Amino acid sequence: MDGSDIVVVASNGGSDRAPDWWVNLQHHPYAELELEGRARRVIAEQASADAYLRLSQRFAEAFPCFDAYRSRTARVLPMIVLRPAPPGGTPIVRGS
Repeated sequence: MDGSDIVVVASNGGSDRAPDWWVNLQHHPYAELELEGRARRVIAEQASADAYLRLSQRFAEAFPCFDAYRSRTARVLPMIVLRPAPPGGTPIVRGS
């Protein structure tokens, strides 16, 4: 958590390929997730460069595997900020 935002990393285990969920969110940033038994509507965006530095440091401290994932790939592992979506916002696109 970062305030009211949820932060996730599109690491795909350190693969050179971005995870499908991140590719999907780049095309349709509105999503719904469940956290602590509660459904939340969010809008996803990649963290800014300044936020990336701060958030990646926090991730490295909280999740020791994060540095290992970063060492496995040449790509920068995107930090994704999931902000609460405004009420009545864009509908969520559900996969088939």
